[in-house]
Amino acid sequence: MKITHIEVIVASFARIPGGGPNCPIVKITTDQPGLVGWGNGALSGGELAVAALIEQHLAPRLIGADPDRIEDIWQMFHRSTYWRAGRILASAVAALDVALWDIKGKRAGLPLYSLLGGKSRDKILTYGHASGNSIDQTIEQVLAHRDRGYRAIRVQVATPGYEAGSYGAGGSRGARREDPDIHPSRRVHTWEPTPYLRTIPKLFERVRQEVGDSVELLHDVHDRLTPIQVSQLARELEPYHLFFLEDPIPVENKDGLRVLRQHTTTPIAIGERFSSKYEVLPLIIGQLIDYVRNAVSKSGGITELRKIATIAEPFQVKSAFQGPADVGPLAYAATVHLDFAIPNFGIQEDSHFAGEIREIFQGLPEWSDGYYTVSDRPGLGVDVDEARLRAKPYAPFFFPVIRREDGSIQDP
Repeated sequence: MKITHIEVIVASFARIPGGGPNCPIVKITTDQPGLVGWGNGALSGGELAVAALIEQHLAPRLIGADPDRIEDIWQMFHRSTYWRAGRILASAVAALDVALWDIKGKRAGLPLYSLLGGKSRDKILTYGHASGNSIDQTIEQVLAHRDRGYRAIRVQVATPGYEAGSYGAGGSRGARREDPDIHPSRRVHTWEPTPYLRTIPKLFERVRQEVGDSVELLHDVHDRLTPIQVSQLARELEPYHLFFLEDPIPVENKDGLRVLRQHTTTPIAIGERFSSKYEVLPLIIGQLIDYVRNAVSKSGGITELRKIATIAEPFQVKSAFQGPADVGPLAYAATVHLDFAIPNFGIQEDSHFAGEIREIFQGLPEWSDGYYTVSDRPGLGVDVDEARLRAKPYAPFFFPVIRREDGSIQDP
């Protein structure tokens, strides 16, 4: 069996409810009639760079290759290119890797989780996102999520006076009205840490009063604080027993996690901005994190993420693989298959793809009462409606720039 053709389709789902920005999707065709594999990478704001790397530099190496040799192909891309690592390469390799695993499963007539060792559990615990412009609005969303069946909920609220620059609520959830005369690449919003630090403990106090211990609660700092700032926050949140605190400091400051560990027992999750096992390895070995959050579509695919899970297992670090809409539907399906197979699964962020996305990608994991299940269909178990996919052309996407009141840059 040989690979005969590789195509990249950069599709935009931004205008679909529940959809994300552009998604670089790969279709690998083999010389076996009807046997194709689908995968996707993810790099919001850099999707065309991923597509160009695949089309111009990686795909030519694969024409005529045996798609069954997944590990060898993965090693070739990461080692023979000489300029190793990086998020663009990791995303490009991820798209190809997921498609190759899809082919392997289809050829064997087995679902992906079976190729990874079989199921270690019967269903996958998920968490949803509840947010609002005020604490009262957020509590309404938390209660609505609980009523839908979520057993775990990430809770965010806009920072008073800085709604547009807040992460996970307010401006980032579409409440703002952008000036149409300003190009998206030049949009700037303002945010300050002090009112945020005063607001979040009040939020969780109110939420616990409303829900008691009926659900697990999570929160994402999104790399915006210093080690001592987040240490203060984590200690203040200890009475509310968070499932975990996510991305507490910028990922470049790994030693800052030691400061955090000295001040709190609140569990820590980190990894969505990592692109390989080498970045997360010292955090696992040093017991500086409790949950690893690398993403299939941003960290080299199933091949790399499975290794990260294996490294984490003896250190009792669990998975919480990243899963917002921008990871892409095919990579998300692959993630859930991996969740079923690994012994140290912790929790899965819920993309909750719905409506038209589920019509384009038929057979995505099914959600019910807070858990995901997958079908027993071969490979990813997903059929792609190519005509509808191709009708979602690329649309430029830019993250807004976040600045402090004094005009200096703030981590987004």
